[in-house]
Amino acid sequence: MSGAIVETDRAGTLVGSSYVHATARDWARFGQLFLDNGVRDGTRILPKGWVVEATTPAAASPNGCYGFQLWLNRGSASGVRPRPSLPAT
Repeated sequence: MSGAIVETDRAGTLVGSSYVHATARDWARFGQLFLDNGVRDGTRILPKGWVVEATTPAAASPNGCYGFQLWLNRGSASGVRPRPSLPAT
């Protein structure tokens, strides 16, 4: 991502769930990094296994909806995926 802007909250804390402003191309690059399991142009950017862990529901996540602060589209209080036409992760 070359043009992303990450903002902080009023206390100056980075908030991983929001405040990241980026172009569609930057978000596509981020998605491609996940699709390529954390490797870009033959160089490992993310630790091996990180993408799998990040897309695995966290134990504290209600209904398995989140993993590493990423929404996984895996369920809801009713047990139905919020966006059934989209992938579960």
